[in-house]
Amino acid sequence: MNKVIASLILVLMTAPLGAQVPADVPKLVVGITIDQLRTDYLQMMRHVFGDKGFKRLMDEGLLYDQVTFDFPNIDRSSATASIYTGTYPAYNGIVANTLYNVGEDRVESILYDPAKMGNYTNETVSPKNLLTSTICDELKIATEGVSRVFSVAPTFEQAILSGGHAANSVFWIDNDNGKWASSTHYKDIPAYIDQYNIESGLDRRIDTIVWQPLRSATDYTGLSYLSSDYMFKHIFDKGKHKKYDYFKTSGLVNEEVNRIVEAFLTKGELGKQMYPDMLNIGYSAANYQGKSIQEYSLEIQDTYLRLDQEIARLLEMIDKNVGLKNTVIFLTSTG
Repeated sequence: MNKVIASLILVLMTAPLGAQVPADVPKLVVGITIDQLRTDYLQMMRHVFGDKGFKRLMDEGLLYDQVTFDFPNIDRSSATASIYTGTYPAYNGIVANTLYNVGEDRVESILYDPAKMGNYTNETVSPKNLLTSTICDELKIATEGVSRVFSVAPTFEQAILSGGHAANSVFWIDNDNGKWASSTHYKDIPAYIDQYNIESGLDRRIDTIVWQPLRSATDYTGLSYLSSDYMFKHIFDKGKHKKYDYFKTSGLVNEEVNRIVEAFLTKGELGKQMYPDMLNIGYSAANYQGKSIQEYSLEIQDTYLRLDQEIARLLEMIDKNVGLKNTVIFLTSTG
């Protein structure tokens, strides 16, 4: 499914960064990529959404709903790289999530970089294989490094490829320990992220987290051809294999992402200087555990309902801390 929402823009600013009137320049640019978001599901579930999330973006923003990625075998990495660089995989070098290393006779992440180390992770990844600059890199160049760029997502592919080469901070959820992890490629690890990992990390809460429906089963009428009258209950206890992997494909992961977004906006004070800052956010609309939609029909509807709530929460946080009138927002699927 490669039909996507390409852009939902609340405030369209056209003045160049070099403009002499600060009021013409947004204080904050927010880029949102949602892994596996489907436009047809948004349309079918519109009647069950609240008024302050997806509906607000679609009604108040500029909507393109007939856009495709014009290259085959789209995945999280190739889509995110193309969105943020404006180029095809043949130019930006990010052709897939993984590639085959002939010399080592193994499959590796497209972002594998043994020259870097991980913070709160054993993953050794970086944007080294991203061959072109991103919009974030160009923002850094245009403002001579004054603008700050932060990226957060459930996966390192979304986080790194949206942040680009020059981001201040990039964070994702580590599959082994549930911490918010980063790469030594990025030099800024704010103290409040360290504090969050120590005091409130997923590893301290995972065995108490339960994913259950927000509403009664009869209220899940968004995807009528996938309706079900059963209720689900998923736990992520510490003894469960791949518990963090499973959590990252659950409807709860976007709430966890927004916890860090809130920290960036409040403690990081994004959008409080003359030049614009950029905040990249990766959400997930994936099927639970990567299973088919038929296996988890109620779960995928619950994921979209929860995602709608988190979009509303995000807009509220931005308005409170920066002001939506001072912010440019775009939202797109990874296909």
